[in-house]
Formats: sequence, structure tokens, C-alpha cells
Amino acid sequence: MGTARYDVLVPQVDADGNDIGGVRPVFVQVPIGTYTGWNQFRDGWFDSGYCPLSGSFVPFATTNAERKRTGDPRPSLVS
Repeated sequence: MGTARYDVLVPQVDADGNDIGGVRPVFVQVPIGTYTGWNQFRDGWFDSGYCPLSGSFVPFATTNAERKRTGDPRPSLVS
């Protein structure tokens, strides 16, 4: 037998970082942040075996100054 192959597919995203495609709910059509179906965690986070299947919400910076200070490439709520 050969080595098994596992491809990871990810959706394309719009300028706000939200997934393109599918039915876009109001929260994504007029976003106040980026919604993802995944989470970023540090090593060892799930050593206990607990792994929630909820996604993340990363809010936009409130002002353009805050966005520039944090280096966030996404738009701010108040440009």
C-alpha cells in the first residue's frame, strides 16, 4: 500500500476575511468582524481530549488609528 494522502481544502475569503460562497447571513453581509469555522489554539490546548467545534469571531478595530496601531489589514468600523 502507498502512503495515504489527505488534502485540506479551505474556502476563498472576501476582503473582510469572511468565507465566500453559500448562503451569507446578515452578520456576514454587513460584518463587524471576521467569522471563521475554525479556531487558532496553542500547542497542548486539547491534551485533555476536549475539542469544541465552534468557530471564532474576530472583531474589527473600532477606529482607523487602532487598526494601524495593531497592524490589522482589515477595515475598521469607523474609517
